[in-house]
Amino acid sequence: TGKGGHSSMPPLNEDNPLKVMSKAIVKLESSPVPSHFERNSLFRTTLEYISKSKKLAFPFNIIFSNFWLFGKLFGHILLHASSGAAASIRTTTAVTKMYGGEKMNAVPSEVKAYVNHRVHPFDTFESVLEHDRRVINDDRVKLKIMDGATPASPVSNHNNSTGFEVIRTSVEKIFGFICAP
Repeated sequence: TGKGGHSSMPPLNEDNPLKVMSKAIVKLESSPVPSHFERNSLFRTTLEYISKSKKLAFPFNIIFSNFWLFGKLFGHILLHASSGAAASIRTTTAVTKMYGGEKMNAVPSEVKAYVNHRVHPFDTFESVLEHDRRVINDDRVKLKIMDGATPASPVSNHNNSTGFEVIRTSVEKIFGFICAP
């Protein structure tokens, strides 16, 4: 919310709500929530599990078995390989809706934007909201969690259970695929 006005006389050196919101969105898109590819993180644990299979080809068997050496580099590669790979190791951020104003010749006095975060299981609503506040760093932008938002489902670790071992063995014997948690 801020000073609107007529487009024939836009403010010379002032921010208007569209500028403020646009800058906030650029900051969010430019500074994503940090990734989780550290030791014991979900995706890394899965890859380390896969590395134990004799079916995993070179060089992946070497890389996945030695994340103590290649972990930072591989995490960086995942963040830039594809949006799906990046989403597997961090909270995603997507501006899904933005609106303000009713007329083509008026600068609106109020602008709203909706940002959809798919929260990684190692993050919380509160930590993501704090990240957004820190990145935007503008008290004119009001942030809140929408009613009805639900946290990420907890992740179960079943890779040492009898049930998982039965499924893993069956999949590998019947289909020949590597099966990992």
